[in-house]
Amino acid sequence: MSISKTKENGKWRVTVGYRDIHGKSRTISRSVPTRKEAYIVEASLRARCTGRADPRITFAEVAEIFLERAIKTLRRTSISAYSTTLRIYLIPYFGRMAIGDITTADINQWKAGIEELDLTLDYRKRIFKILRRMFSFARQELSIDNDAATRARNFREDPNVVTTEREPLHFWTLEEFRRWMATIEKRIATEKSPTKVLTLRKVRVYIATMILSGMRKGEANALLVRDFHDGDVPYLSVTKSINEKMPGSSYLVTNPKTKSSVRDVPIPDELATMIREHVAYLLDATGLSREELFLIGGERPIPDSTAALVKDSIEREAGVPHIRIHDLRHSYVSFLVNAGTDMAVVSKLVGHSSIEITSKVYAHLYPKTMNSAVERLSELLAQEEPISDNVHKNKNGLDIQADLSKWSEQ
Repeated sequence: MSISKTKENGKWRVTVGYRDIHGKSRTISRSVPTRKEAYIVEASLRARCTGRADPRITFAEVAEIFLERAIKTLRRTSISAYSTTLRIYLIPYFGRMAIGDITTADINQWKAGIEELDLTLDYRKRIFKILRRMFSFARQELSIDNDAATRARNFREDPNVVTTEREPLHFWTLEEFRRWMATIEKRIATEKSPTKVLTLRKVRVYIATMILSGMRKGEANALLVRDFHDGDVPYLSVTKSINEKMPGSSYLVTNPKTKSSVRDVPIPDELATMIREHVAYLLDATGLSREELFLIGGERPIPDSTAALVKDSIEREAGVPHIRIHDLRHSYVSFLVNAGTDMAVVSKLVGHSSIEITSKVYAHLYPKTMNSAVERLSELLAQEEPISDNVHKNKNGLDIQADLSKWSEQ
């Protein structure tokens, strides 16, 4: 390995030697502007070529190597989340430490600082999981064995704090949804600007699609015209998602959140009719072919900010409660629950990876199911012979209370 400054351009050149799979000597070189970057690149090149890094390599250098390799194994949205977490919560504290020297005490001290921040327990746990992944990556990919993060405990809820309150779900009732739809229809009928009419129509179908299919907003926004399957039982195919939070691009088409999110969602006739009319309107308004159109936005997905502004404006005019766009998904589930839909079916329709997730989020929407179970138990008890207050007999007629008294006397 060598690090030297090039006289011609003043850059630092890093050269690493290694043997390939055939035993032949090879070298790999790279030029960087500063000496500091040269040492980081040296560690990265050595790890790439030999699979082994110097135990003195810093946490920040390991994080850089991890992100470099993650490009081929993780979704871009996941890489962005990792990068943000590392930059804000991990590198400022651990960045200059040699990852091989970090102790459990260091991690516990860092945890104490994180606990002072206004972060939810779930978010703190996600940060800690990324910390552990850096140590796991260093061990598995760079042969740096340090189990400090494994021995340190993840963030935990204080067992002495009573947490009986449940975070409420916000959603519209069917009547409130009808009021919102009637209000935007009125706005569309009276609006003079063709551009604004087009925007209102897009938001109308966007909101209707989410609340009547239970899709996540990125899933609904990513639908293409070909994802609408018309027929006796019309349905929408969820195969992708839109992400608007990626730096450097207005939007990015990605895979859905999980494998279970890829699904076909049957839709009611009312929504199917609305989609047919909307597609015809888009074809006429844009002059594009069906193959080029997003189902809702036309030439491109409708921006989240635009949809939120229109939705909120119509909410105020209609006098319905304010909810987030994502809460429309909760409204869909509430409709299904009130219709008596089994939780396993709800789980598949909304694209959850397991029924446990659906149960965790929506179990409290099923009071009728629990009440009916208790009512059934009451009916079964009522069919039995009433039990007296003083004498308890089993089915063979034996006096259980008397037997218990004799046993206690012994």
